[in-house]
Amino acid sequence: MRNPRIIEALYSAANIALVRSGIVVLMENNEPKPVIGEYEGYIAGFGATVINMGIKPAIAAYCGNAPDPGEINTPSRKKVIEAIAITLNLTGAKDAEGLLKYVINHDDHSGLRKIKENIVNASVALKILVRTYPIAKDKD
Repeated sequence: MRNPRIIEALYSAANIALVRSGIVVLMENNEPKPVIGEYEGYIAGFGATVINMGIKPAIAAYCGNAPDPGEINTPSRKKVIEAIAITLNLTGAKDAEGLLKYVINHDDHSGLRKIKENIVNASVALKILVRTYPIAKDKD
C-alpha cells in the first residue's frame, strides 16, 4: 500500500523533474506545450512493468529506449527514468544512467526493496503531476 503523504512530499521535486527531463517543455512565456501523449502511458505503465519484470529489468528496459540526439518531439521511456532520478536526487544516481547503475550495483535485498519502493513512489508522483499539464492526444 502506497503512503499518500510520502508521494505528496515528492510533488515539488516531481514537477521540477518533468521539466528538467524534457517530458514537459515550457515555451518562452513559461506556458507548457502539450505533453506528448505517450509519456502519460509510459509513466502510468512503469509501476506495472516493475511488478511484472522487477526493478532492475524495468529500469534497464526503459533506459534502453534512448531518444535520438536532437529529437525533442520523439518520446522516450528513458526520459521517465531520468525524471525519477531527478525526483529522488539520490547520491550517485542523478540521471537515468546513474539510477540504472545504482540499482544494478545494489545487491542488499532489504535495501533494494526500499529503493524499489522509493522509485515506485516517485513514478506515482510523476503520474499524478503529468496529468496537471495539457496532454497532446493522438488523433487516431
